[in-house]
Amino acid sequence: MPFIPVPELYDLFLDLRRSEGDVDQQVTEAIDSLRKTTNLVDRLEGGLKERSEKLARLREDYNKLSSLANIERENAEAFVKQLEETVGKGKSKDRWLSLGFSLLSGLVFFILGIIFANAF
Repeated sequence: MPFIPVPELYDLFLDLRRSEGDVDQQVTEAIDSLRKTTNLVDRLEGGLKERSEKLARLREDYNKLSSLANIERENAEAFVKQLEETVGKGKSKDRWLSLGFSLLSGLVFFILGIIFANAF
């Protein structure tokens, strides 16, 4: 009968079991780490998608407002130009009318003052 080293085989068997348990534990830890990493990547991806959607909306709003601002500027320039033309055309005429009304009202008050001064 050949000699079979039973205690050494038993020690090898126990070492194999322990190393198998260590490998199983390491595989479990690796799987957990991968799950956590996947969750983190999913959250980051969601945050990036949300921010990119907000950025796209901001770009659209900016484009709309900039076009509106150009339209409003053009309208305001046209309005100011028309107002200047309207005010500028009647300047001298309005001044002469104002001078005439002022002289006429001054004359009326002067005559009323003479009449009331003699009456009392």
